[in-house]
Amino acid sequence: MIDDLEAEVTTRVVEEMEVTSGDFVDAGVRALEAWLTICAAPDVSRIVLVDGPSVIGWKRWREVSRRNMLGLIESALVEATEGGMLVTLPSEALAHILLAAADEAAMYVAMAGDPVAARRDVVAVQRHLLESLLRRPAP
Repeated sequence: MIDDLEAEVTTRVVEEMEVTSGDFVDAGVRALEAWLTICAAPDVSRIVLVDGPSVIGWKRWREVSRRNMLGLIESALVEATEGGMLVTLPSEALAHILLAAADEAAMYVAMAGDPVAARRDVVAVQRHLLESLLRRPAP
């Protein structure tokens, strides 16, 4: 069940990313926005963010995530780095950090007194973080 849900969530996020014309930052922001929308469903957030890791264990949880959302993030980072769009950083570590940020963003929005403002704020922060990863041309 968890494998199927993770695969479904990842597919929905990929669909949002694919409409961005190859713009790394826009794709990342759209992915986060899709993630926030998906996680707004209480059953999904309960399984994906709260209960899943404790029920099946962290090691198994990471295996599932590596085949799905974590793997998606890492492959996008590798592709963008190899394409010269991003500064060179360890892709696996960065993928874990970005996934953790997305998970925390979803919980932050869900628990906020003003979810609309919280969502706007986390999207703005995500955009800034992703822009900071872009390779800048030498002056």
